[in-house]
Amino acid sequence: MKRRKQWIGLVLCVLLAAAAAFSGCGKKITAESLMKEVQANVEKISSMSANMKLDMGMSVEHSGVSVDIDVNMDVDMDVIQEPMATHMKGNVSMSLMGLSVDIESYTVVEDGKAVTYTKSMDQWTRTEAELPEEDQMESIQSLFDSSVAYTLNDKLEKVDGKDVYVLRSKVSGDLMEDMMGEMSDSMGEMSGEMDWSKFSADVTMKIDKKTMLPVEMIMDCSEGMSQLMDGAAEESGAEAYVDSFILTFAYTGFDNVNEIVVPEEAKSASSDGTGDNQLDDFLGGNGNEPGSTEEGTQAGESESGEEAGITPNADGSYTLKNYFGDGSVNVGAPDGYVLNPYSDETYLAFTDTNDQDFDDVYLTYRLSSDYTEEQLVQDRKDDVAYYQEDDDYTNVEVQELKKVQAGGREVGYIKVSYTFDEDSNYVEYYAWTFLDGNLVLECSIEEHAYQQECALIDETTIMETLFSKISQ
Repeated sequence: MKRRKQWIGLVLCVLLAAAAAFSGCGKKITAESLMKEVQANVEKISSMSANMKLDMGMSVEHSGVSVDIDVNMDVDMDVIQEPMATHMKGNVSMSLMGLSVDIESYTVVEDGKAVTYTKSMDQWTRTEAELPEEDQMESIQSLFDSSVAYTLNDKLEKVDGKDVYVLRSKVSGDLMEDMMGEMSDSMGEMSGEMDWSKFSADVTMKIDKKTMLPVEMIMDCSEGMSQLMDGAAEESGAEAYVDSFILTFAYTGFDNVNEIVVPEEAKSASSDGTGDNQLDDFLGGNGNEPGSTEEGTQAGESESGEEAGITPNADGSYTLKNYFGDGSVNVGAPDGYVLNPYSDETYLAFTDTNDQDFDDVYLTYRLSSDYTEEQLVQDRKDDVAYYQEDDDYTNVEVQELKKVQAGGREVGYIKVSYTFDEDSNYVEYYAWTFLDGNLVLECSIEEHAYQQECALIDETTIMETLFSKISQ
């Protein structure tokens, strides 16, 4: 999800709901009269606040393995028309691996560009893009003229104590493509050649009888998104089915936002182009769409580690510094692993290069000091105690402390395995070796396999793999 297109998509949907509120009044209430009055009211609005929720359920089949994935988004947003500015804050979660990400973003105009500052996992990134060529409100309003058929429910409904008119329509793919503008280009990149003529969305609008402004919009894109996601999956040899894709907008205020100001924390943290872009990894974006300028760090950009903020040594190793003070150690990338760009000088992370579906391995190194083996063992036991007390963790098994020779060093480790949320199987190794200067090199190895057994780690060789390229 790119920040520019994220802004365009979300703001367009907000404006869609407002422009499509198509409510009106008169001696005889019709869908057409409602539309005319609400369109007139919407044209006077300079700002708005809303809550957006996305509930998506899909399944993916690849190489005989089927995976069910649920994605949920809950975002509060403020939007100002002139000068264009948006602030969004909320959470995105995905059932696969139990991921949950808090997000926040600001989009403002700077030097004639649409600039977006995005915060994910406590780090800010900055992107910029060209301003939209046309007034988005006008393009949206044009979709709800007399050529579009709406149906008005016979009875009023109640929303938060308000009497509301309820209107329904099936929006065609051609109209959706016109409305989305550049957003449709993004969707096309996701799905290959999206056939918009077969895309449609069922829209339910709820209009406040008193104010003739939108209260809620529900857009069911399940059928259209199923085709979209299936097209994207086919490129990788997979099959995808969208069981549900429902966007719900609840409007909480109009003409209530006077100013949106980007905090200095966001500007200073992202001004040098640093910061993770973990939300994009979470949602599957890569930050390289034509016309966008990404100034933040991108996962997978390089295997050298330079984009991670660390420069490799002449021999290709990376210097890991003591998390608590003085001391360092050089760590080479283990065979079969590449440096993860989220590493830094006190935290080295590596991911495996195995081409396995829904089965991966993650290694992390940290250097600390003045720990005893008893303390390290107790830390691991505390972790296991947490697993055992949480109902989401089942089949928890613990292997007692083992000691082996690896890389010419004595290594201690504990193995833990468990199932999380019924579908995700984990095997974790907590390993350590003591170095000169009261230093201890800790290493965690985690394998995660979704709806299958963990099969990538060989216990007889993993310790040698971890400690084969260590030097002080």
